[in-house]
Amino acid sequence: MSFRSLLIASALLAAASAVDQSTCNLIWFFPLPCTEPVSGLVSQVKAWSTKECHGSQEECMYEIIKESSTYLEVRHTSLSTHKTTEMAFEFTPPAGPPFCKVRARSTTMSQNANRPNEYCLLYDLIHGSGLEDYNEISNEAMCPSKKSATCNNEE
Repeated sequence: MSFRSLLIASALLAAASAVDQSTCNLIWFFPLPCTEPVSGLVSQVKAWSTKECHGSQEECMYEIIKESSTYLEVRHTSLSTHKTTEMAFEFTPPAGPPFCKVRARSTTMSQNANRPNEYCLLYDLIHGSGLEDYNEISNEAMCPSKKSATCNNEE
């Protein structure tokens, strides 16, 4: 199966699932072995685990809940709204190395619909980690908050 076919198939499968407004699902493909996205995200979460925010109001108060070579679960508590967001990352190599498919999900646990935006929490972690050259699959059905997202580090 070609890389392009794999991207399309993954997007269609993800889009077929029902998503509520407080959830954002993304798929990222990295031209790297999965160990690199795992270590990059873990390092970034640890860097932003303090209770003192520098720069953005949301670049702090991250916490690793579960961590393995194929799965990472993170909790973020917004300093400004105290809203809690759970994030899960599943790391799987597609058809063959050196690619890594990352399924990311961000779900807000409180009813407050204000910032931070679920998409931005995922985006800011990836951007902050320094991981580059990835392809992102997402649409409004997968991630309703992406349409209104104005992320801190968005280029």
